Amino acid sequence: MTVSRATYLNMKGAAMMTDIIDTANIPAEKAPDPKPKESYTAAESIFALIFSFSGYFFIKTFFSGGLGLGSALFMLGFGAAAMAMFKICGAVQSRKGIAFFVAALVFSANLALTSNGLSWNCGVEGETDDPAVMGLRRRLVKNAFAALLCSRGPAMFFAGDEFCNTQYGNNNAYCQDNIISWLDWNRLEEFQEIHDFARFMIHFRAKHPILRRDTKPAVCGLPSVSIHNGEPNRNYTDYNTHLIGIMYAGRNADDTDDDMIFYGMNAYWEPLEMRLPSLPESYHWKLVVNTFCEYQDGADFEAQTQGDQTRVRVPERSTVILLAEHDL
Repeated sequence: MTVSRATYLNMKGAAMMTDIIDTANIPAEKAPDPKPKESYTAAESIFALIFSFSGYFFIKTFFSGGLGLGSALFMLGFGAAAMAMFKICGAVQSRKGIAFFVAALVFSANLALTSNGLSWNCGVEGETDDPAVMGLRRRLVKNAFAALLCSRGPAMFFAGDEFCNTQYGNNNAYCQDNIISWLDWNRLEEFQEIHDFARFMIHFRAKHPILRRDTKPAVCGLPSVSIHNGEPNRNYTDYNTHLIGIMYAGRNADDTDDDMIFYGMNAYWEPLEMRLPSLPESYHWKLVVNTFCEYQDGADFEAQTQGDQTRVRVPERSTVILLAEHDL
């Protein structure tokens, strides 16, 4: 079954995210509901526009592992690029979160602004039945969903991204009413894992307000957002930076307990060790996501991951997410 993407959006009002939330058994009224935004000044709007385009190239470069974080920032040519990146990825406290840029930059969008779109075919051009290539491609999609749904601000993605809809390499699908721009629902069966992972991440985001916005400060005293790139409190980057570590802390949805989440991504083509920030007494880390592993609802990803309470081995080109839990 196929349907025009434009027709789909007109009929359902870009409701794909709500549809997946419903399949995750989350009431619509419990879906992410960010605080009303403040008005943007002209300067802020221009700044956001500039970094939406520069961030497009940066994020594609970093997620593919082609360059270290520092060198990718150097390519941007902006001294404030690092701050923009962390705002985009939710690593800086901001009520004016711009997570929707991640959606536009990481997923289907492939702007025709340059002859070098920084795309990567994972070693094979077009369709393939090579399990290693397909596994890597799926992992990169899961990495993108994890980054988007662990970002502050409105989280948006194109209809069909949750089952790997394709434009067959065409970056101007907006003006075509054919298989290039249609949604092919038959791909849902083939890419059920991606759909289920996206559903889980939406559920996880809805359950933890600290991923979407500031909450009341954590009683334990941890900051709302802190950076731990490879090791605790390493909040800077250099040419060889391949590990991004972000910790969120605040109060849970019912304001009955502290909530703490750690997001870590390895963009490198080899496994790297991530040292974890310490938790307050009576808490321990529970690993809930490892995109290197095939996603299955209810799977124990901690048992499939090397590490302990002080460090975790992040597989190549993978994302891990850890949740703070009370000791028994």
